[in-house]
Amino acid sequence: MLSLKLVGLLALICICSADPIPLEEVDLPPGFIVNVFTNATPKARSLAVSGGDSSIAYISNDLLPGGVYGAYDKDGDGVADQTVTLLSGLNQPNGIAWHKGSLFVAEVTRVTRYDNADASVIANKLLPPGKVIFDHFPNITWHGNKYIRVGPDERLYIDLGAPCNDCKLDNAVGNVSFGSINSMRLDGADLQPFASGIRNTVGFDWDANGTFYFTNNGIDQLGNDQPDDALNVAPKPGLFYGFPYCHVVGVGNPQLRLQGASQYVPDPDFKPNNATNNATHLAFCEERVQPPVQPLGPHVAALGMRFWKGGGFPSSYNGTVFIAEHGSWARDPAIGYRLAAVKLAPNGTAVRHTIFASGWLLRNGTVWGRPVDVAQARDNSLLVSDDKAGVVYRISYNSSFEAAATAAAATPVTAYQGPP
Repeated sequence: MLSLKLVGLLALICICSADPIPLEEVDLPPGFIVNVFTNATPKARSLAVSGGDSSIAYISNDLLPGGVYGAYDKDGDGVADQTVTLLSGLNQPNGIAWHKGSLFVAEVTRVTRYDNADASVIANKLLPPGKVIFDHFPNITWHGNKYIRVGPDERLYIDLGAPCNDCKLDNAVGNVSFGSINSMRLDGADLQPFASGIRNTVGFDWDANGTFYFTNNGIDQLGNDQPDDALNVAPKPGLFYGFPYCHVVGVGNPQLRLQGASQYVPDPDFKPNNATNNATHLAFCEERVQPPVQPLGPHVAALGMRFWKGGGFPSSYNGTVFIAEHGSWARDPAIGYRLAAVKLAPNGTAVRHTIFASGWLLRNGTVWGRPVDVAQARDNSLLVSDDKAGVVYRISYNSSFEAAATAAAATPVTAYQGPP
């Protein structure tokens, strides 16, 4: 039987020799393996996985102009056999969502639906013209990238970031304000606000019970160690998350905050109407603002997130939130450039905050990759997009590692008695 150390070494050799991307720098828990799913995706941003029979992933490119790729793993070996440019010449198309055969693509001002998208990927062709379902968002590019998902209620959820670092917010369209998450019908009608007071979210998902969670990026220029980015929960519509009046600060090491622990810092530039001094301002934050589930660290740039639905990984990861941290630009020393994992209890509270994958930020300060989004593939691997390296990674678990570990733990150990 191979030793656990040898099994891990063979896996490392396997994943490092096939690609020029320095995968040997990616640090993962024992038993996990990383490979490049596709390297034909410059500026790879948001991910969507086909729910059809084909092993297809969709990847957005939010450059101006930008586009959308389709990556197709024909033989199921964990590497895309072809990557197709499906769309090009778009206005920062960050948000993508696959639903019942159709691909929804969100640009700065509009959302377009493209039907029968998988067929174009398989045929290695451009997508045919789509149907614009909504075209009324302001053409503002600061936090103008949209993130979209179809919820369990069959509505399309879409964010509208604050067009600033720190400012009071106005309505953007109808009764929907900047700094919000909203939903619409799948035909683009009935745009409704869902959550507000959110500086900018670039990732959200629903747990197994259908409860909505999202990441939020804190403001810059309040120092190295505040405020934090955060994982938030919206158990019902209409909740307020503090921007621009209140900011979240975690407790403990900035690199790895204590689970669930946080406090509020009143914004020095803005006060709510009833706050005549700092004490009433802080009281407003504590009484009126929905607290975060988990602070993630200052300026980590928490973007895409997904709940692990089970399968492929050890069962201890079921219900864990994987979060892509794009990495700080306004902090010294830098922080982020990794995948965080937040384990939640059945009641939704955080019980563990760990770093699942790191290494894109080297010890000498060099940054060679920046994770953006995560998605659970149909083969129960974890796909991770990287807009700096221009690739999509695939992280899988070597089940033989778990079997070897179980066997080793069950083998009796006999004390050495010396030569006969």
